[in-house]
Amino acid sequence: MLATDGGGLASTALVTVHVTDDVNSPPTFGSTTDSVAVSEDRPVGSVVGVFVATDADVGAVLNYTIDSVTVLDPAGSAVPVKPQFYMHPSTGSLYTAAPLDYEAFRQFQLVMNATDEFGEVAQLTLTVNVTDVNDNVARCTQGDANGVIKIAIPEDTAVASTYQLTDALRVSDVDSSALSYTLLSSTSLDGALVTNPDFGFLSDGTIVVTNVLDYERQSKYVMTVQIVDGAAAGAQLTTTCVVQLDIVDVNEHAPVFHPVHMFVSVTENASLSLPYPVLALNITDFDRSAAQATLAGDPRIVQGDVHGRFIVQPDIATLQHTLMVNTTLDREEQDFYVLLVEAVDTGVPSANTATGTIYVTVLDQNDNPPVWTGTDVTVYVNECHEIGEPIRTADLSQFVSDADVGENALIEFELIGGAQSQYWNIDRETGMMSAAIGLDRESPLVSWTLTVDAVDPSGVHPPAGVTLHVLLTDCNDNPPEVGRGLFRYFINATAARDVQLTPRSNANDLSLVTDADVDQALHGDLSFFLTGGRGNDSDFFYIDQSTGNLYTKTDGELATRNQTVYHLWGYVTDTAFNATFNLTINVVSFLNQHDPQFTRQPPVYDSLTITDAYDVGDFVYRFGATDEDVFHALEFAIDDSALDGALADSLFVMQGDTMEMRRGFSFSEVQNTNPLELHVIVQDEGGRADTATVTVSIFAADDNPTFIHTTNPEDRLYQFTYPTGLDECTSLDVGKVRAFNINSDQSGTDVNFRMEQTTLCPYFGIESDGTMYVVPGQESNLEPYAQYWCYVSAYITTDPTVNNQAVVRIDTCPAEHCVVRLQVDNPPTYDDLTQMSTTQNMMLDDMEEEMSALLQGLSGFDSAYASVVCTETTQNAKRSKRSGAGASDTYVYIVGIKSNESNNEETVGAQQNFFLAEELESYVNRPAFTADSTEFSETGQFPLVDQSQSGEPAELIVVSSSTNKKRWIETAAGIITVTLIGVLALLLMCAAVAAALFLFAKRRPVEQPIEGPDMEARENWKKAIRKAILMSRLTNSKAIDPVSGRVYVYNKLTKATRWLKTKDGSLIPSNQEVNPLEVDDPNPAKAESGPGLSRGYGNFADEDDDQ
Repeated sequence: MLATDGGGLASTALVTVHVTDDVNSPPTFGSTTDSVAVSEDRPVGSVVGVFVATDADVGAVLNYTIDSVTVLDPAGSAVPVKPQFYMHPSTGSLYTAAPLDYEAFRQFQLVMNATDEFGEVAQLTLTVNVTDVNDNVARCTQGDANGVIKIAIPEDTAVASTYQLTDALRVSDVDSSALSYTLLSSTSLDGALVTNPDFGFLSDGTIVVTNVLDYERQSKYVMTVQIVDGAAAGAQLTTTCVVQLDIVDVNEHAPVFHPVHMFVSVTENASLSLPYPVLALNITDFDRSAAQATLAGDPRIVQGDVHGRFIVQPDIATLQHTLMVNTTLDREEQDFYVLLVEAVDTGVPSANTATGTIYVTVLDQNDNPPVWTGTDVTVYVNECHEIGEPIRTADLSQFVSDADVGENALIEFELIGGAQSQYWNIDRETGMMSAAIGLDRESPLVSWTLTVDAVDPSGVHPPAGVTLHVLLTDCNDNPPEVGRGLFRYFINATAARDVQLTPRSNANDLSLVTDADVDQALHGDLSFFLTGGRGNDSDFFYIDQSTGNLYTKTDGELATRNQTVYHLWGYVTDTAFNATFNLTINVVSFLNQHDPQFTRQPPVYDSLTITDAYDVGDFVYRFGATDEDVFHALEFAIDDSALDGALADSLFVMQGDTMEMRRGFSFSEVQNTNPLELHVIVQDEGGRADTATVTVSIFAADDNPTFIHTTNPEDRLYQFTYPTGLDECTSLDVGKVRAFNINSDQSGTDVNFRMEQTTLCPYFGIESDGTMYVVPGQESNLEPYAQYWCYVSAYITTDPTVNNQAVVRIDTCPAEHCVVRLQVDNPPTYDDLTQMSTTQNMMLDDMEEEMSALLQGLSGFDSAYASVVCTETTQNAKRSKRSGAGASDTYVYIVGIKSNESNNEETVGAQQNFFLAEELESYVNRPAFTADSTEFSETGQFPLVDQSQSGEPAELIVVSSSTNKKRWIETAAGIITVTLIGVLALLLMCAAVAAALFLFAKRRPVEQPIEGPDMEARENWKKAIRKAILMSRLTNSKAIDPVSGRVYVYNKLTKATRWLKTKDGSLIPSNQEVNPLEVDDPNPAKAESGPGLSRGYGNFADEDDDQ
C-alpha cells in the first residue's frame, strides 16, 4: 500500500489478503464445439479423443457423460442409430462402442456433459467425421438369375457406335468411382473362346462396334469382364462380371416370292368344286427371327381381279400359300388375268412388303354357238361383179361370230334351198358370196331374200340361221342419155356477156341430160364440154362444165353479125362413158323488156281460208298473169326457199302452165300451222319473173277456235322467251297467242283469251287479244333461267263454252346474260318499223329468219333460232330516215335459243336452252352473217352487213353490245370522272383568263389625264350618258292592254307608250309565247323575271305593282 503526505513524501507497506471459498464455480470446456476425424476401420474400443473440462473450485470432482447423439447419413439427414461411442465418466475419454462404416454413416454429432458435485454442467458439442478406407469390392448389381448381364444391340447399329458398359452393369464401389474394366474372355454360342472382331473394349467400360453386325450371322456374344477399383497399388480390389450382348434382329429383308413371275393356265368352266387350287406360292423371308419373318396376314390379290375370281389360301405357319379359283371362269368374258399378289411381314420397326405377279391364261372350251349380228343381215353387191367372182362386200363372216377361239370358233356356211338361192353361191368355209347369174342394177331383179345357216363343225351346237337380204348397187355401166344428140336454144341478139341461153323446151335442155345408172349421185355426175363449132361459132358461147347451161361469151356482139343460127358440138361424160351432142342456137331480135305481171298486185295477192276437208288433188286456187312481150310462155311455181315455202310446196301442187294450185298430201300433218305464207313465182322464157304472196289458213272442220302460229302444232304449244331486267324496252310483252274461228268472217276478232289454272302461272296475264304480259309488280319474282308453263283458253266471245286450250311455255333469262343489242344504221321510218306485218316479209321477220338459218349453221344446233324481243327507237329515227353512216337511233334486241324441241314439263332447265350473250354476239360478228347480204331496201330485204366491211354509208346492221353493257362514260365511275375533269378544266380556264387579264392590265398604258376644261367637260358628258341609260331602264315597263289583250311598253316618267313588237314588226298578244331573241324589247333584263315559258313573254301579269 502507498501513503503520501502533503509535502510529497510517501511510504509503502505489503498487505496479504486471504480469500476463503465460500461460492461454487461451474465447470467449463475450453470451447463449446469441437470436431474430430475417425477412420471407418478404427476398432471397437479405440480412443477417439479425451475431452476434459476445468473447474475453478479447489478439489472439484467432475463426471463426464454423453447427453445426446445425432447421426447424419450420406445425404445429410439425421437418423437414429445404436450407440456408437462410449465416454469414460471420470477421465472424459471418448471410445468407439460399435464398428464404424463410412458408407453407412459419415458424421456423428455428440453433446457431452461435464457435471461437478454441485450439479453445475458444462457442455461440449463434438462432431465426429468418419473417414473412408478402401474396404469394399466393386459389384455388378444388374443381372439375371445366373448373374449374367444382358445388353440388346440392334443389328443395324452403325460401325463405331458405342455402348457404356457401366450403364448396363450398374457397377458399384462405395469406396471409389475410379474403376477400370478389362475383357478377360469372349465366347461364341457354343462356349468356345473366340477373338471378337465385332466389338472393341475400352478401359473406361465403353464397348465399341467395330464391324457390321448381322443377326443372321451371329446373334449373341458372351464376355467376362474384370473390374478393378481405383485404390493405390497393393490395396486394389477386383471383381468379375459376365456380359451377354444380344443382337436384335431388324426387319431388313422383305418377303420374297419364288419365282416373282408365275404362270398358270386354267380351263374355263372346269367341273370342279369351288374353290379349287391352281398354283402353289412359295414365299420366304431372310430375316431369321420368327417375329420378323412371319407374315402379318394372308397374302392378298391387290390388282387384276376386280370381280373376285381368285383367292389366296394362306398357311402362315409354313409360309406356303395356294392360288385358288373362287368362281367359275369364262374365257369369253376375260381370257387373261394379271394378278398382283402382296405379302407383308410383321417386322419392326416397319413392315416390309413383297409382290409377285401371276399370269393366268384361261383356256377355251367349245361352249358358245355361232351368233349372227341380228335376225336379218343386209349385204350390198355392186352390179359390176362377174359370175363366180368373190364379192368382198358380201363376206358373211363379218356378220357372224363364235365367242370361242381356235378350232372351237370355226364356222361353216350353208345356203338353204329356195327359189332365189339359185342366183347365188356361198363358200362353205369363208362365207364369201359370188353371183351365179349376171347382175344388172337397171333390171327389175335388184334384191334377193335368202336363208343362210352358220354351222359349228364339231356338232356341239345346232346351226344358227339368219335371213339374208342382198341388195344390188349401181356401177357406172351406162353412158349419158342424149337421145339423138340434138339440142336447140335461142338467145336475144342484144344479149350481154354471161347471159344464159334459153332452151326451146325441156327436151332441148342439155342441162336435163341424165345417166341411165340408177345411182345418179355416184355415177350420174356429168360434165359437159364443147369441142368446136361451125366456123368460129364456138367463139361466141361457152358451156358450164358442171351444169350444162350455155352462156354468151361476147357483149352484144351477136347483134352486129348477120348470122341468126349457130352450130356447136361437144360431149357429155360421166367419167366412164362419153356421149356427143350437137347444138343449134337461134339468135332472135325481139327484146324481152317486160316482166310478167300477176293480175292482182302485191304485196298480198290474196288470203285464203280452207279446211282440212280438201282431198288430195282438189282444186284450191287459180292465178292470173300477163306479159307484154310478144314472145313468152309463162310458168308458175311455188318458191320453196321463201317463208313457209318448203312446207307449202309439199302441201300444194302448182300446175305450171294452167296457173292452178291443187291440194297435196294430208293437211292433218300441219294442223294449226297457220297461216301459211306462199310465194308464187311466174317466169317467162327469158327468165324474167314476178312474185306474189298468198296466205293460206288451214283449219279443222269444227266449231272450236283453232290456235295458229304455234311452236308445236300437235301439242298446241307456244314457246316464248322473256328476258328479265331489260330496262331499255319500255313496253315489253311476253308474246302473243292467236286463234281463229272458222265460222267467222271477222278474221278472229270474235275470239277472246283467258288464263287457266292461274295458280300454276301467277306471274303472267293475257289480254283479250292474246297478248301475254308480266303482271305488274311480279317481274322481280321471276327466276332467271327458269321455265313457266301457263295454260290459255281461246273462246268465242258470244259463247265462252265454245273454247280450245293451248299451253304456253315461257323461258326466262337475265337480259345481261342472253340478250344482244343490234344497232340499225339508216333505219326505215319509225312508222314502217313498228307497223310491219309478217305477210309483207318486212324487216323484223326477215331478220329472224335469216339470223336463225345462219345461227343453225354456225352453232351446230339444227333447231336453233333467233327471236326479236323488242325494238328501241329514239326521236330522230321517228322523224325520218337519215342519210349517211353514223350512230343510229334504232336498236333491235334479240335472244338466241338452241332448241325449240323442249315441249313438256319434264324438260331440263331453260338455262341450257339459251345462247349466252357473249356466244351469240360472237356468232353475229362472224363473216358468215355478212358474206351474202345486201343493202336494206323498201321491199323489206334485211341486211346483215358488218359496218367494217362496207365502204359506203349504206343501211347496216352492226352489233353494238349486249343489253345492259353500258359504255364506260355511262357508268357511275365514268360520269364522276368526266365531271371532275370538266370542273378541273373550267377552273384552269378561269385561272388562265384571270392571268391574261392581269397581264393585259399591267401592260395597258395608263391614260394620262388631260389638264384643262376640256377634260372636265368630257368626264361630265360620260356621266350624263350613263345616268340617262340607267334612268331609261328603270322607268320603262310593260303592261297588257285590257281591250286588245296586246302587250305595250310605257315610261313611268314621260308616260310615253308603244306596242311591244317582234323584230319583224308583228304585235305580241299576251297569250302567245315568243322567243325573247325575236322581240324588240327595250328592257330585256326585266322580261327574264316575268312568268311564261319563254323568258316571260305571254301569259304574264303586269310588272307594275299599281296596275
